[in-house]
Amino acid sequence: MEARDTAQEVVDQYMKVPGEKHPYTLAAQNNLGVYLSGTGEAERAEQILTLVVASMRERFGREHPNTLFCVMNLANATADRATSRWSWRRNSGWRCNCVRHWGRTTPRPWR
Repeated sequence: MEARDTAQEVVDQYMKVPGEKHPYTLAAQNNLGVYLSGTGEAERAEQILTLVVASMRERFGREHPNTLFCVMNLANATADRATSRWSWRRNSGWRCNCVRHWGRTTPRPWR
């Protein structure tokens, strides 16, 4: 998996400079999570994206568009993990995870 290794190397470099909480680093981690989810590593993607969402909320707030973008990627990774283990009818845990991250109502930052 040369592409995955390259993506991980980029994240590792961003962790050094410009640093762990820098927006570029968070974006690189988000991209790595999306890549992992798309290549069948949804559980690892979900772990990474959970950390990214927490950092984005801390840095930008819950309703910032970049935060919401990462939350959606986390929801997709969670759904991917759920479908790889169970059918959609047997597992609705992905929705609970979305509610935990978004709250009971969908934020509407454009209002």
